Amino acid sequence: MVKCYQYFSEQDFQLIEKAIQHAESKSRGEIVMMVVKKSATFWEHYLLRAIFFIIMGTGIALLENRWLGFSEESIPMWEWPLAMLVIGLTLTSFSMVSRHLISSRQLEKKVYSKALREFTAQGLTKTKEATGILIFVSEFERRVQILADSGINKKVPPGTWDIQVKEMVQGIKAKAAGQAVAKAINEMGDLLAQHFPTTGENPNELPNRIDS
Repeated sequence: MVKCYQYFSEQDFQLIEKAIQHAESKSRGEIVMMVVKKSATFWEHYLLRAIFFIIMGTGIALLENRWLGFSEESIPMWEWPLAMLVIGLTLTSFSMVSRHLISSRQLEKKVYSKALREFTAQGLTKTKEATGILIFVSEFERRVQILADSGINKKVPPGTWDIQVKEMVQGIKAKAAGQAVAKAINEMGDLLAQHFPTTGENPNELPNRIDS
């Protein structure tokens, strides 16, 4: 892997690729994993923050004018909004801060939308028996999303993948992302083998590499 990720190392990806290969060898399912640094730009949130800081700076400028009056030493009114804008956006640009300024619902919505787009882009809708599964990890939002195609959804009940998602999230938090994801994929492979066992032909329809 060329890119550097916050929670995954090259060794993690190698371990996960082997787990995918093993899981697919037991069933007719096709598993693709994606890791992205961010699912969306969240530009609307940055715009709202910019407006807020400009208003705050304008308010400070007006208060200074009211209580101190203008003098040669006074800071020009236009500098306060600009200063607050630069300082505010700089402080809130750090992921740790920025993420907490966005609602959990918005984070989940953006990750789900991105995962849906990638499900199609990665070719998971083109498997012969509609047995494609996408494991989608978005680092900034700290979310894991599992999407399965219609052939699988017809045979497994809603919420089937909740356990695997929980295991992966806990493993990532514990700085054991590779082991946790590999374990979840092995469990996923066992479940797929129950409903889609291998037959005489079991072609590998999609690559086992980790996409990003």
